Formats: sequence, C-alpha cells, structure tokens
Amino acid sequence: MEYLPGIHSLETVMGPRPLCQYILHQERTILIDTGVTDTPDKLIFPYLQQVGIDPAGIDMAVITHGDIDHFGGNAAVRRAAPKCLLISHKTDRAWASDREVTRRERYQMFEADHGVGYPAETLAWFMELSGPPVPVDLAVSGGELIRIGPDWAVELLHVPGHTPGHLVVWDLQHQALFLGEAALGFGLRDSTGRYFGPPPYYDREAYLSTVQRLSALKPTTMFTSHFGVLAEPAISQFFQESLEYIARVDAALSAALKPAGKRGLTLKELCAAMDKVLGPYDSADELAPVATGHLKGLVQSGKVSIKIKTVPGEPIRWAWVG
Repeated sequence: MEYLPGIHSLETVMGPRPLCQYILHQERTILIDTGVTDTPDKLIFPYLQQVGIDPAGIDMAVITHGDIDHFGGNAAVRRAAPKCLLISHKTDRAWASDREVTRRERYQMFEADHGVGYPAETLAWFMELSGPPVPVDLAVSGGELIRIGPDWAVELLHVPGHTPGHLVVWDLQHQALFLGEAALGFGLRDSTGRYFGPPPYYDREAYLSTVQRLSALKPTTMFTSHFGVLAEPAISQFFQESLEYIARVDAALSAALKPAGKRGLTLKELCAAMDKVLGPYDSADELAPVATGHLKGLVQSGKVSIKIKTVPGEPIRWAWVG
C-alpha cells in the first residue's frame, strides 16, 4: 500500500516473524532492502506491476545491513533490473555481497572460541534464504543524499550497533525514518507478538548512541523491518524500550557474573544465566551478541577480566573484579 505519498509499504514473513519491505517512488524507484531470496519475485515485483511501475526500472536498492533477510533478494533484483545500483555501508559491504562471508563472520562468530552458535539446520535455512553472491556496487560512509524527485531527497545515516555498518534512511520531508534493525525495542517477536529472541546488537555503546540519535530526530512515522509501521506514541515507546533493555542487560550481566567469583563464566554459561532473567528465549545462545557487546566496555573499564583459555578446547571465561 502507498502509506505516504511516494512511500509504499509491503509485508511478508520470514519464518515466524514479519518481514517488511519499502519502496520510494517518484522520478526514481528506490528499494529499501531486498528481503530474502524469493521476496522480490513473490512480493516486490508483483506489487510494482500492480501500481504501474516497471520492475526493470528500479534504480537503486539500499541494503540497510548485512543480514540475509535484508540482502537475500539481491540476485533477483539484479536479474529483473540490471542497471539497479546496490548500495550498503562500506563496513557491511562484504556481508551484504556474499552469504558465505556473512555466515562465517557473523552467524558463526562465537563458535571457535566459545562453542556458541546456531544449529546446523538453522544455518542451512539461513543460506537457503539468500541467493548467490552479488557484489554491492556502491559502498557509502553515511551522510549521502539520494534524490527521489524534484523536491524530495532522503539521507543515508550510519548508525552502528546491530551491525558495524548499519544504515538508516531519513526522509526529512515526511519526517519518516526507515529503521531497518538499528533499534530493536525489547527484542524479536513472532507474528503473534511473542518475544522469541533478544535484540541482537553487538556493541553496547554504539547501539546506545544510535538509539539516542534516532530518537532525537523525532520521526512522525517509522518504517521498521520486523515491527511494521509505527507512529507516535508508539515510536517514543519503542525507543524507550530499546534504552530500557540496555539497562536490563547491564543488571542481568553483573547479577550473573558476581556470584561466579574468580572462576568466572564461559559465554555459554553467561547466556544461560542471563536468559533466566531476560528471557526465556527460544535459545539462550541468542544472547551471545548482547553479552559480548556489554562485556567489551566492562573489560575496558577494569570491572571484568578475561580469563584466556590455557587448555586446548577450553573456552574463554569472564570474571567480575569490581
């Protein structure tokens, strides 16, 4: 549907959760993310044809970040619109170009040192949701303006935290923010509204700064990837929930580490302890990005020490030192 003039909102699902797609159209046609492998063919292209827009004329696809449900449809878009420019932040470019790089560097990042990760069947499903490698054409830094029409331009903002190179699209004319997953409220919800996973951010300070920055923009409409379209007061509530969750993690992490004493906890043990307070989630291991994102600052401040493994196969531990 055309939610605002020139702004089209579409919704499908990815497994248990909603997956939203957005199209900006005036003189140019811009996609915000390409979804998973079949999203363009099943959802985006039929809709464009329905409203009289030729899919072959798609000018650009802005990939908000390097998760497979945001770049998985790149190959389908490239086939239908050969001249379409694929754009991402330079830091996420390798992930947004190749599912195998994303699998290795993002989805399996905790396996070797911590024995924490996705089951093999989940990883296989992720790979099925993403098409073959398609190199991103243009890597940006944030701050770029994209002209949609004579009196309409949007700005790309670099907002790290969920990923290092996350982008949002800020439409000042409509006071509209295309959020991607730059903020995540209390976590990931399925189509019934149940929280099945925590908000997966990897850097506490970057994520905190991003939430504060985006909240200060005071958007009147916010187009999210997994939570639909929000208006006030739901927008303010969503940002407040995002901030509140950071504080909850701070408390849950210290409450888990302090009783463990000098022996400390492995990442898997820490996730299990935190899940009892923050969850329960479908998998406690899903807390690994959040836990390590908070631990980084605690280690730098001297409140937590890292106990490096000394025996092959023994995982790293963290211990509270005060």
